[in-house]
Amino acid sequence: MEVLKLKIFDVLTEKISVSEFENWLYGSEEFVRQININSFYFDLISINYKNEEWLKKFENILILHFENNELIKFIVMNTYTKLKHSKTSKESFLILKNFSNYYNFQTDSIIQNQLYYLYCDFDLLDIGVYDEIELNHIVEYTSNDILKQFNSYAKLEEKIGFINEENTIDNTIYTVQKTEKSTFKQKFLAFFKKI
Repeated sequence: MEVLKLKIFDVLTEKISVSEFENWLYGSEEFVRQININSFYFDLISINYKNEEWLKKFENILILHFENNELIKFIVMNTYTKLKHSKTSKESFLILKNFSNYYNFQTDSIIQNQLYYLYCDFDLLDIGVYDEIELNHIVEYTSNDILKQFNSYAKLEEKIGFINEENTIDNTIYTVQKTEKSTFKQKFLAFFKKI
């Protein structure tokens, strides 16, 4: 099961392609032997990975077969992958809004908190602290950085450790230019830190 979880992370974070994942499923002797006795394996193999809706079906299967504490790890990394490909700030906002349904500030790790902070940055867009281009750069930079760090780990326990750790991320904020808006943002955030 550990190898399967690694492959799931790999396909969700695009370390491997969908076709590579599918080929691995069909080529794994252990996986093929277990299909008749393991409904999770059967469900995975029954997906048409060439269909555009494969990811939605894949996510639904993960929801059915994993407990919340394991499932959230897949959701977090998949959210970063989706953000990496988002084309507009509206699309990024909707991805982050969907993630916020799973968010728990008091128990979540730094990389989960980072997603929530990105979500909150859209409020700063509305009041003019960010412009849309700058916010898109921040989302893109953060997503790429997190995915690069995550994919640098080879073992499942290292990947899980990265997701669970509280101080693994360099929390520097990517800015296009140092502007008065950035200074205002710093003052604005400092105000809320005092509360």
